[in-house]
Amino acid sequence: MSSRESIDSSRIQELNDEISDALEKKKFWLAREHYRSLTRVCGFDQKVYQDFAMLLLRMKEDLAAGKFFFLSGDRSDEAKRCINHFLQRYKRRNFTSIRSNFPRAAQKMKIDEFPEPIKSELKEWNFRDEQTKEIEKKTPWDRLIFFGAISVFVLFIVSIPVGIWTIVNFILSLFSR
Repeated sequence: MSSRESIDSSRIQELNDEISDALEKKKFWLAREHYRSLTRVCGFDQKVYQDFAMLLLRMKEDLAAGKFFFLSGDRSDEAKRCINHFLQRYKRRNFTSIRSNFPRAAQKMKIDEFPEPIKSELKEWNFRDEQTKEIEKKTPWDRLIFFGAISVFVLFIVSIPVGIWTIVNFILSLFSR
């Protein structure tokens, strides 16, 4: 086991303990925050998504619960109700708009990498991986180039009246001799 894996597994265990503790104390909002952290650390884990969805459902957050029920593969009646609520908002758009709401691990997955029934439902709705574009990471150079271009443009705009003023003064100086 690599050092990264041992750090992740100890962090996952720590988060699971914190979630259990928060649920025992009926601090659902705190458990929700710990679940959010857990979804970032654990990767694509349908059990975690289902547990998180159950908590969100208990907190009456049906839209968010629908997202996690969808990813968990749970298609019980209550889960279907929440999933439909989630999909009503995003289904008519494209896969990118749905994917952008998923946790990072699910955002990185191609449609064929999703487990059933998620994969078959996405294909049934005619979503394709080609509909998604990789989001380019901005580098510090991008910001520098942007501000450089803006600076050159501003200099150009400012130099127009200065140039006109200089030309007018030159022409006037020719006639005043």
